[in-house]
Amino acid sequence: MFRADVLSGLSDTAIVDSFRKPRSQEYKQLLYESEQLLEAIRRENGETSKFESDRRKLKRRFEEIRQIDFFEAPGGKELQDIMDTISSALGNPHRAPAAKPDLRSLTGRTWVTRRGIKVDRIGTAWLIRRFFDADASIRFVDQDRYKHEAGEIRFDMFEGEFTHEGDLCTFEVLLRHAGLNDPALDIIAQVVHDIDLKDEKYQRPETGGIAAQIAGIAMLHASDEARLEDGSRIFEATYAGLKAMRKD
Repeated sequence: MFRADVLSGLSDTAIVDSFRKPRSQEYKQLLYESEQLLEAIRRENGETSKFESDRRKLKRRFEEIRQIDFFEAPGGKELQDIMDTISSALGNPHRAPAAKPDLRSLTGRTWVTRRGIKVDRIGTAWLIRRFFDADASIRFVDQDRYKHEAGEIRFDMFEGEFTHEGDLCTFEVLLRHAGLNDPALDIIAQVVHDIDLKDEKYQRPETGGIAAQIAGIAMLHASDEARLEDGSRIFEATYAGLKAMRKD
């Protein structure tokens, strides 16, 4: 436990904005460079492997920025999308979408997601173990080096069985596929959506507090296992609280 005093009369919002602004500018510059690379790839009619080195350099810079993006500055999600598009353009862009498994028959399966987990991946992993596969093994991988193996289920990553669809985050996609009738989970899905997509679609009163706690967990832990452990407690407590409120 520690105590900190705010200096110069800055509000909490102003402090968060001071962290987000430089990261947002870095994302903007990297987005421009990524768009230029994607255009060059699409103009190339033949061999595209010569662009792989450029893609890896952009990817490394993106990861470096994300490591210090504690408050999820605007532009990160857009940049992730274009990086995924570049990866697809240099690989096999015509691969059919992965089929979603029957969640009722899962036990002890391996679920795979990208390293550096934050709210959507933490929440989705909690949802998996809490409601569908209590013995699930969660693997955190470098998406560029990962090779899919039979039996593994991918979430919140390119070509995954469960990932963003339209304006839905991964948590929402998994919950919708499961068809669970649980108002408490619906509320959590709305909270995860607003934190992850930053579109303020639902504006639930719980969103700000959970967002701050998840950001704190990301600052405290470099380990994805530790982030998931602490984050799961937050989601479990939120779920219990929402269920109790429904009974009152």
